[in-house]
Amino acid sequence: LCPTTNLVPNPSFESYTNCPDNISELDFAAPWYHPNDGTSDYYNTCSTNPNVSVPASFTGYQYPFTGQGYAGAFMYWAGGGNATNSYREYLQTPLLAPLLSGQTYTVSFYVSRADNYVYSIANIGAYFSVGPMLNFIGPGAPVFQVTPQVENPPGNFLTSTNSWMLISGTFTAAGGEDHLTLGNFHSDANTPALTNSGFNTVGGYHYFGEVSVV
Repeated sequence: LCPTTNLVPNPSFESYTNCPDNISELDFAAPWYHPNDGTSDYYNTCSTNPNVSVPASFTGYQYPFTGQGYAGAFMYWAGGGNATNSYREYLQTPLLAPLLSGQTYTVSFYVSRADNYVYSIANIGAYFSVGPMLNFIGPGAPVFQVTPQVENPPGNFLTSTNSWMLISGTFTAAGGEDHLTLGNFHSDANTPALTNSGFNTVGGYHYFGEVSVV
């Protein structure tokens, strides 16, 4: 692969094994999947189910950054329902090739806050691991307690429901990293949250689009 190749497969969540017909079906946008018991979601204009249709769905109203699809996940949980505090949803995928030791990579992706949920946070990031990073050991869907190599700056709260907001950065690979995970890698105590417009106070939810590792 040449240095300008995007190493993220299905970077805009356009390809799918099945058109999403309900919530919790990120795996349909293969090879993306949810790496814990958090139920990350997949949205596409092909869907006729109002829960995951585009642009209107159960989480809000948003057009894709590009193409016909995008993913979504809870980045912050304020409590309530059957989930415990520090409930986290993540998006994970294998890369097209392992990262090279000493090589600097540019990482970027876009997020948008789902307007039905009132909370927004700043600390959404990207973590690169050797092999998949999985945790299906209960209870709930705990935080992955790792330090992301690329992360949105603290205090830069990702509040917009209309526009797609860019998260980007560079890092030097240790070598061998072949999986990418997107999400919030901080505990509730270390996740400042702003209250915005919306009606659902259970947590903060963000959409994801156009993921790139070059």
